[in-house]
Amino acid sequence: MELKNLPEISEALLQKMADDRYSKNIIENTRWVLSHFNDYCQKHSLSVVTLDTAQFFVKECFGFEIMYPQIPLHSVLRRPLLILFEFHEYGGYAKTHKKPRTIKVLPSFEAL
Repeated sequence: MELKNLPEISEALLQKMADDRYSKNIIENTRWVLSHFNDYCQKHSLSVVTLDTAQFFVKECFGFEIMYPQIPLHSVLRRPLLILFEFHEYGGYAKTHKKPRTIKVLPSFEAL
């Protein structure tokens, strides 16, 4: 998405969250994260923001990988960014975002 559209899309997301009856606290946390993300993008003179941008933001500002939260606070910080991009692309968002898991496949099943 273009950076110039970020504030408008963020406000639309916050309104959707209010319509979906999220608590005032969660909406304010989301507003805080998105505001800092917007500031980060402007500071770095970006014209387009992507999920990769959000990954760099989280790593630089909060010190963890966005797809691999280790503590509950990480989930609180990453969720606003994940739902921002979902909302922008699909007009909605998932209730939860689980970290990816890898499953080790036994050598006898690798051909399958």
